[in-house]
Amino acid sequence: MQNILQDIRNKLKSNVYKNEELVRVAIVSRILNNLKWDIWDPQTVYFEYPVQKLTQNQNNASSYGKVDIALFLTQGLNQTPEVYIETKAIGNLISDLSECEKQLQLYNSYDMSIISILTDGNVWKFYLSSAGGSFSQRLFNEFNIIDDPDSYIINILNKILHKDNYRQAAIITGHEMLEERDKIQHIDLVKNEAIEASNKYGYDKYQTAKNILSRNYHKEYGINEIQSLWNYKRIDQPISISSTLPIIIPESLDTVDLANFNPKGKRPKKAFIIDKWYDVSSWRGLLIQVSTILIEKYPNTTLCGFYFTTNRWAPNVSVIKINDKYLNVNFSSSACINQIQRYLSSHNYDPNISFKLIIAD
Repeated sequence: MQNILQDIRNKLKSNVYKNEELVRVAIVSRILNNLKWDIWDPQTVYFEYPVQKLTQNQNNASSYGKVDIALFLTQGLNQTPEVYIETKAIGNLISDLSECEKQLQLYNSYDMSIISILTDGNVWKFYLSSAGGSFSQRLFNEFNIIDDPDSYIINILNKILHKDNYRQAAIITGHEMLEERDKIQHIDLVKNEAIEASNKYGYDKYQTAKNILSRNYHKEYGINEIQSLWNYKRIDQPISISSTLPIIIPESLDTVDLANFNPKGKRPKKAFIIDKWYDVSSWRGLLIQVSTILIEKYPNTTLCGFYFTTNRWAPNVSVIKINDKYLNVNFSSSACINQIQRYLSSHNYDPNISFKLIIAD
């Protein structure tokens, strides 16, 4: 990878990449191939991937947008995108950043990727698609190929974009980096005040920063943590691409095989959802339970386009209200199960692990 980065850096400085297409093919695809994404397999690296937008045109029909590059692990109808990459011509990303972020947010509101990336070939910005807040607040890391050292760039690419890390290790890394970024921003807010108090009264600046963070921002950071992030230095540590999230295995009960299960005429009794069991009594009630859990975890979710601030469905459609938003629950028993699996998958949960079902006698 180091040789690739150096070659790209030299070509960037020589203004070799004249347009967005060259950025996409000669920079992004080259890096993806090195990170074990098979760029010759369109089912893995999908160029111009069509994503439905959540807008309507004059004929009340859904319109579509296309992600420049979408990365997939699995093939078939139920595949979930791992990464969306939007590319721009060299130097055009920063000037158009707000619109680019809005575009990616729109794509993710229908079919959520694990990680979203904006790049003009030189500047790379990484977003955790499922994080809360505005899309710009989901930015958890970035680098500049011309300005940043190879070791720093390689560390980020391996942790965030190496295929062997998908999907659980990449999610962990994204959350850890986002949390660290938030801590650095909070420390920066109080740094000047802490330094001033240290110079004037002889107080320890780290302890003073800790006190201010606790008093004014209700943030409880340790002294060592504040000190390590005070003058933020990029840590170029060797990484392992085999780490995974701990998996919580449901208790051993008589669960049904959902792959071959026909719910018609049956009623649910208990459901394992993400990390615990719930008592349920109806299919729509089960769908509502899963939806409520995901809405609480991801306040900005649209649940794949069925959850909105306004009731946009016809009067005969079954709709409920959760946290001042409207959820379409107009589904049959089998469709409820399909929607649950889809919702979980789009929020980075493996439905084969995070959803189990026990049927009433």
